[in-house]
Amino acid sequence: MKLLLLLVCGVFLFNTVHAEQIPVESFAKPNEYYDMVLSPTGKYLAVSRAADEGKSLVAILDTKELKLISHVPATSKNSPILPLWINDERFIVRFTEESSLYEQEFLTGEITSVNANGKRDKRIVQRQIFVSNAPIKRLNGLHGNASVVHVLPKQKNHMMIRFIAFGRTKDRNILPELYRINITNGKVKLIAKAPSHLADFILSESGEPLFSIGHDKKALKVENELVVHEYKDKKWHQLSVGGLEAGSFSVVANTKNPDEVVVSASFNDKADRLYRYNLRTGKRKLIFAHPDVNYRDLDIDPVTNRLLAVHFDAGHPDIHLIEPDHPKARWYPSLFSFFEGRKVKITSATSDYSQLVVHVTGADEPGQFHLFNTKTKKMRYLFNAASWIKSEELAKTEPYTFQSRDDLKIHGYLTKPKNTKGPHPMVVLPHGGPRFRDWWEYDSEVQFLASRGYAVLQVNFRGSYGYGYGFQSAGDRKWGAEIQYDIIDATKWAAQKPDIDGDKICIVGASFGGYSALMSPILEPDLYKCAVGVVGVYDLNLMWTTADIGDRRHGRNYLQEAIGKDKAELDNFSPVKRVSELKAPVLLVHGKRDGRVDVKHYYKMKKALEEKNHPHEGWLVRKEGHSFGSEKNRAEYFRKVEAFLGKYISPVEIVFEGVMLEGGEG
Repeated sequence: MKLLLLLVCGVFLFNTVHAEQIPVESFAKPNEYYDMVLSPTGKYLAVSRAADEGKSLVAILDTKELKLISHVPATSKNSPILPLWINDERFIVRFTEESSLYEQEFLTGEITSVNANGKRDKRIVQRQIFVSNAPIKRLNGLHGNASVVHVLPKQKNHMMIRFIAFGRTKDRNILPELYRINITNGKVKLIAKAPSHLADFILSESGEPLFSIGHDKKALKVENELVVHEYKDKKWHQLSVGGLEAGSFSVVANTKNPDEVVVSASFNDKADRLYRYNLRTGKRKLIFAHPDVNYRDLDIDPVTNRLLAVHFDAGHPDIHLIEPDHPKARWYPSLFSFFEGRKVKITSATSDYSQLVVHVTGADEPGQFHLFNTKTKKMRYLFNAASWIKSEELAKTEPYTFQSRDDLKIHGYLTKPKNTKGPHPMVVLPHGGPRFRDWWEYDSEVQFLASRGYAVLQVNFRGSYGYGYGFQSAGDRKWGAEIQYDIIDATKWAAQKPDIDGDKICIVGASFGGYSALMSPILEPDLYKCAVGVVGVYDLNLMWTTADIGDRRHGRNYLQEAIGKDKAELDNFSPVKRVSELKAPVLLVHGKRDGRVDVKHYYKMKKALEEKNHPHEGWLVRKEGHSFGSEKNRAEYFRKVEAFLGKYISPVEIVFEGVMLEGGEG
């Protein structure tokens, strides 16, 4: 008799994602709250929040009870944003309009003033009017584009604005005007007219004009030297200071010294630095510099226009205090400690700094708004930007750096699924631009993919903004080469980690990221198992003839820098010309109304894939542009991406369990 031992292998499939997934709609839904601004005494809170059909509105709440007092609604085309209190009972709002082609909002230049109770609203600056070679007729107020340069706290019903009337003169010389405007009746008084092209006004703490900085009238080019004028006896007098080159130099704030300003400048291709600059002597003193990154945000006092703190992000968010004893800035160390591991920004304060609005964000936190009482040291929770998202359910994102194949330091972020064991399949998510960058902040697509069991790799490749001009320009005319090598090298770096499955990697991207999603798999065909290109650039030649960016001189200058006009090079860097080198199955997604990357890119890429019988899928979204304006369409996009990824790198663990069956003698 033989003793028979039979090993029966049972195959069990376990999805690494927990059964109770966050609904896809939660990631597709836009944030509910954007901004909150206290009135000078703290009596009211102006809240920017979402409205219907992708619009926004401004609501005025009683701060104690958070009860609605009034609101400024959206119109059929415009949304009110950026509320600013001029006194405790009256505020102003600016307006944005959404482009039907680009799905992007832009400021219209309009300003409306309103009482806190919603009454006596008045449009004190009318919307832009474009007139060619003709004077502007100012009907019922100012027509053009205005920005607030001083709130004049000692003149309760007035503010100072920098105003540009729209209309083209023969010499194309645009001289902004400085007005004092009554926010109650809209009456204006011209204080000064700028002496130089597109000049900025430097005002005293009381709102009087001191200096202007603008372009040389004779040159009128982007790369010309800037000129400084002093305002004295109601006239402008040019000062003999030099070394101010437009493009690398910009005024960002005032200082305690009325002769000095804070300027942002870039020298020797390094990251942007901040200096105190003396407008009389031309001498500068460094006040902030980071070896790797530009600053991200500046905390500026709304009344004095002085710089209080610098926010920067080399990996996790950090802060550098310029005026550490200021009654607002002094609280930052305690707040960063209290909200450990988060980005903290004081977005608003009462005039006596007794109450502060604190905005808290993070890679796993869409945003919280709190009210901090500096006298009692008590923190009061106000609102969550996206209350349907629970921070504790989101994945953690960690920064990383590595050296590229040509020894360039590359930064990025790696997000791993929460509460699951690796090795994880990975999605590489290159950003758009390319003169953009990823930050340590909440990204709905990153968190959606992580919630479905995928690790997500973000790469700030050369050409990205935020690491200095040298790093940014290193991507010029390198779209199909070194930029992609950075993405590929980052992918290989991450694939070596024990909790990443190097055999299950796909790449997903939009705009320039969509270009990279096709180009990287062409250069490294065996590395990626699938690719998703969203509103991607697939034929670089088309950028010169179909994109909106080519309609303007500035845009054409950018294209010349970024991709050039060499047809052989453009063809070599175009995915549509190199489909035969592609192995990864492709999903193409495009908005039919896209004005930034014309839908011709989609059609040409799809046709090239069809001609080579390359496996692919396509989704042409008829009522969308360069991004998803519709919440419904964005949710459908997530579903399509999830289904497509699941075909090739599904996050499933295969577990083999052995069962011993014993037989008898026979």
